[in-house]
Amino acid sequence: MVVGLFATAVQTRNPDWYVEHRFFHADGSVRWRLSRGTILFDDAGEIVRLISTSTDITKLKQIEGELHRAREAAESANRAKDEFLANLSHEIRTPMNAILGMTELASDAAPSEHQRQLLSTVRSAAKNLLTIINDLLDFSKIESGKLTLDRADFSLRAAVGDTLRALAVRAHRKGLELLCRVHPDVPDALEGDSGRLRQVLMNLVGNAIKFTPRGEIEVDIEAEPPSDSLVSLVFTVRDTGIGIARDKHSTRPTGGSSSSG
Repeated sequence: MVVGLFATAVQTRNPDWYVEHRFFHADGSVRWRLSRGTILFDDAGEIVRLISTSTDITKLKQIEGELHRAREAAESANRAKDEFLANLSHEIRTPMNAILGMTELASDAAPSEHQRQLLSTVRSAAKNLLTIINDLLDFSKIESGKLTLDRADFSLRAAVGDTLRALAVRAHRKGLELLCRVHPDVPDALEGDSGRLRQVLMNLVGNAIKFTPRGEIEVDIEAEPPSDSLVSLVFTVRDTGIGIARDKHSTRPTGGSSSSG
């Protein structure tokens, strides 16, 4: 038995019409039906016939409700994630800046060149970690398609040297030799995002160290013929580790890496 009726989305100014009915049954259940029809008129403009159909859309309405609730839950989770990353980044950035400051002071007071070199490595690693912390906030930018590169002048050899120096300790602990070769025609003074370059290079070399039990790791940097004012560099990371199966190989893209067993 129907104890209630609710209709929505009525179109009355067109001979073709539709209406959604919501029925409340005595047992508490709700059913939805979609009625569609068209009105036929005679030459005098009087209604002479009504043709219509009715379809049960209860399941469709349930799915729409589930999708709406899922979307609200996903949006709530994204907001919570963004807030968490923002708070985490802020909380970690403060002590990291203190570490950088104290390292600078300790380096100025270091009695030997060896100690200054060690502190320089600590400072470089701390800067890289600070960059990674800032990158936590980039996840939301990536999702919205707003991630951009920071363009600034930097020294390529200094950036690569600082990055590899921070990884050298891990390599030496495993008895690995870490090598770097920059071709003579590669320019040093560049404009680009050195932070992203460090991050990618650290990931590539870090993976090579992880999967290389013995032998060596070599970073090779060469330049392709320049186009106008742009310089394309090819970074190749070779190691004596397990390598990548031949059937998994693909054409090497510019700026990519390769691994050989």
